[in-house]
Amino acid sequence: MSFVHPAFLWGLLLIGIPVAVHLFHFRKYRTLYFSDTHFLQALQAENKRQSNLRKRLILSLRILTVICIVLAFAQPFRNKGTDAFHSGSAHIQIYVDNSFSMENASAEGNLLNEAKNKALDIVDAFGESDAFMLLTNDKEGRHSRFLSKSDIKKEIAALQTSPCSQSLDEMMRYGFRCLSTGKGKNRQLFLLSDFQQSTCPLTQLPTDTTVLVHFVPLHAATADNLFVDSCWFESPLFLSGQECRLRAVLRHSGRNDLEKVPVKLFVNGRQKAIATADIKAGGRALLDLTFTPEGEGLQQAWIELTDYPVTFDDRFYFSFRTRNRLPVCCICGGKENPYLNALFADDPAIAYLNMPLQQLDYSQLENQRLLILDQMENAGSGCLQALREYVENGGNLLLVPGKQADKALQNEANRTFGLGAFTRLDTQRSKVADIRWEHRLYAEAMDAPAENMDMPVVYKHYRCENTLGAGKESLLRLENGDDFLSVQHLGSGCVYLLSAPIDEVFTTFPRHALFVPSLYNMALFTNEPTRICHTIGSNEPVPVEKDALSPEELPTLRNGNGSFSCIPELRRTYNQCDLFVHDQIREAGNYLLCQRDTAVSAIAFNYDRRESELEYWQPNDMKKYCRNTRNTQVLNARRLTMGTLAEQAGTARKAQGGWLWAALLLLAAETFLLRLWKEH
Repeated sequence: MSFVHPAFLWGLLLIGIPVAVHLFHFRKYRTLYFSDTHFLQALQAENKRQSNLRKRLILSLRILTVICIVLAFAQPFRNKGTDAFHSGSAHIQIYVDNSFSMENASAEGNLLNEAKNKALDIVDAFGESDAFMLLTNDKEGRHSRFLSKSDIKKEIAALQTSPCSQSLDEMMRYGFRCLSTGKGKNRQLFLLSDFQQSTCPLTQLPTDTTVLVHFVPLHAATADNLFVDSCWFESPLFLSGQECRLRAVLRHSGRNDLEKVPVKLFVNGRQKAIATADIKAGGRALLDLTFTPEGEGLQQAWIELTDYPVTFDDRFYFSFRTRNRLPVCCICGGKENPYLNALFADDPAIAYLNMPLQQLDYSQLENQRLLILDQMENAGSGCLQALREYVENGGNLLLVPGKQADKALQNEANRTFGLGAFTRLDTQRSKVADIRWEHRLYAEAMDAPAENMDMPVVYKHYRCENTLGAGKESLLRLENGDDFLSVQHLGSGCVYLLSAPIDEVFTTFPRHALFVPSLYNMALFTNEPTRICHTIGSNEPVPVEKDALSPEELPTLRNGNGSFSCIPELRRTYNQCDLFVHDQIREAGNYLLCQRDTAVSAIAFNYDRRESELEYWQPNDMKKYCRNTRNTQVLNARRLTMGTLAEQAGTARKAQGGWLWAALLLLAAETFLLRLWKEH
């Protein structure tokens, strides 16, 4: 037998009051004088026996009344969970949210400690023969089976915070699948969480009418948090010694405005920039950090701020690779193109090389960011196959027809790259009428396209037959519907095709404002990995440069100080290479992908920023959801003890009413006895 409020059992000491009244019997007697009491002796003996019986009955009724009143407040119940809902052995699943948001302060230290204490109370409310299962964001295999009462307590006590962030609807589906292995009808799921709005889509939660679901919301002592949400570079090109501009988003979930918040940028362990930001309550701020990278190669960096009490998101890690100059090569079948020379030759960020077709060095192809095949009709089949292999491995190639082109030779090149064949030379004057502004070549070329923008004029161009191949996009289209500039995705790279030579006799494009972003961005944007960071627990593939990894040795992923290393899964395809860490990364930071103790790539991992958004569902919102859903209820975490579990289930509340009715009946019986059985 257990009690919801055992402290009220001290009220049983009140039984001493009717006992004391019975023993001392504080009634005053009157003295009567009789001449002879001989005739009263028999009557006195009979009245004494009746009086003693009456007093003992009254004492018993009073004692029972006090006991019933005390038990009504103490609320006794049998310590057996099967009494709560169904008969038979119970299968109980307890989900403890162990994400980073549970590190927030609460009345019991932090929310995770409070959740663990409540989970132990839930276990104590059920019997020794019941089966228990612990569910966490880690989804560990050892937690997907039923345990005994003693074993589940050990698992709960050892529970720690985890970098994995899971949405509640996903965890409930996973929990329902695990509970389906339990036998019997008594299956219950307890959900202990802070119920963040970012990870708890309340209107999308799954239901299972065979499982009784208890929501136990935990309340944080504070909801203030300042964190770095994301960052990105304005340009994908990182050159050593040239200034880079990094943009970062700060978010604030607190209730007070913040001013002059210092934010620092570190690159390779050295502070490179500092800035301050003003952030309104519940708002965000966009911050610019400008720095100059030093040296060529891998760069590991992070943005840092200071915040309390939630600190896991005070750093945002990222990595990138710097180069001295971008290599661009023009393979010319005739004379050097003056417009290409004017664009690339004098640019300090571009290592521009003109290479005659007859002197082509095939070993230099893989090092180029952009290859331009000018007057392409002179290229032979061997050269074309080498260029196709370069594109498939992630390179960018621009095909430019010659001024006096041989259509047969040109179309051989087109067929090599899966492009449509040139049909004839169209001498009808036309104009560029449509630009694909959302393409990466033009997405940031200008803030907004002007309505009456002057477009390049095309005097002569080669008409190209339409192809239905996948991966083709029209970037610049003429008034007659022909493509002036198009792109074909091939393997990991891209092939760009111009329908006219880069010459003013054919078009004004070489002197137009679109000429620079069109060709320059072909060199900037390649299909090599450009993501500067990844999220822990997302299990998304991490792309790496295929040529950087040797197929003869497995790579290892290591942290900066060498205290951690793991072997990620490596998946190679014909034209790309992806890594899968499979939850091996548990700590945010900068990591190096190494082969034979040589770093070949830098990879940064951050904690899921959904955990940083400290906006919670209120209990009233959850109760509204439960009213529309069967077999769900919201429990008050502050009143959740071993006893109140039975009270919430309804057993103790019914018993409380029964004890009160019993006390009233006993009082009525005492009153009836006093009125009808008077003492003589």
